[in-house]
Amino acid sequence: GTVGFQIDAGARMQGGASRGVDHVKHSMSLRFREDYGASNLEFPLYEDSPVTTFNSIHLRARYNNSWIHWSGEQRRRASMIREAWSRDAMLASGDAIAGHGSYVHLYLNGIYWGVYEMHERQDASHMAEYLGGDSLEYDARNANSPVDGTRDSYDEMRTIVRSKDWERIQQVLDIDNHILFNIVQLYGGNQDLKSDGNWRAAGGGSANAPWRYFMWDVERILENPRQRGTQPVSDLDGLRGNLDDIEEYRIRFADHIHRLLYNDGPLTPENAAALWMNRAEQLDLAIVAESARWGDTRQSQPFTRDDHWIDEQNRLMRDYFP
Repeated sequence: GTVGFQIDAGARMQGGASRGVDHVKHSMSLRFREDYGASNLEFPLYEDSPVTTFNSIHLRARYNNSWIHWSGEQRRRASMIREAWSRDAMLASGDAIAGHGSYVHLYLNGIYWGVYEMHERQDASHMAEYLGGDSLEYDARNANSPVDGTRDSYDEMRTIVRSKDWERIQQVLDIDNHILFNIVQLYGGNQDLKSDGNWRAAGGGSANAPWRYFMWDVERILENPRQRGTQPVSDLDGLRGNLDDIEEYRIRFADHIHRLLYNDGPLTPENAAALWMNRAEQLDLAIVAESARWGDTRQSQPFTRDDHWIDEQNRLMRDYFP
């Protein structure tokens, strides 16, 4: 059977619009600090990850495209899969540190609180666990806000990209990661990618690590099979606008497109749909409990899971990945 564990930790509320008083199921993160007990969690949380040491865990409730959103249109698109799919797509495309996750049932003071996605928080500690060194050697950002270190190395990276000096750019920006991040964002048609939110990045610092971008709050993707581009930001921080002027970058971008979208690549319709259905099958039974807890939160249009939930996920995938 599954081995469990007990550990004391701090809990912190997370989110933007989802923290409103009319939204009852909140995201949160667990922080492991000596003030609460152990400074780290030592446990193999994710069977497909080499990392077993964590100083934080994110518990994502879902807001956009969920049963608890105020919009009936968004409630009809509820799946709890989109963000997990975006990281799975990055991992399948070759970004080994994109972030791993799984689903859990959460109880608060003995009260069932629904299904949450438990996933890695891509910060300086995340970089150190995967790439080596100490977390103090890396800077990290939650969009425009530094969460570890300072903003100096990130601003320097942006300045170097604007210079279009290809040799220097490759030293401060992980080119392959940047391309994969953009391809998956564009592929999913993210309608909530903003310059000041819904993405993370880490790098720089005293480690002088090339900056990497991470999927974060990717809830509004794969909404419409005819959708193109990302809104409201199509070029995060203006990097791609400068990089597109560099022939070597364009060739690298085209090579990744060919690798991912052709010849049984991970983003061909069949394989992209398989990533989705892998998550749908994990949720197939768990979604019954989620439905019982939160399916009728918005009384004007209650939703419940029935025996055709997996069939509905298959139908959605036929629309998105014909």
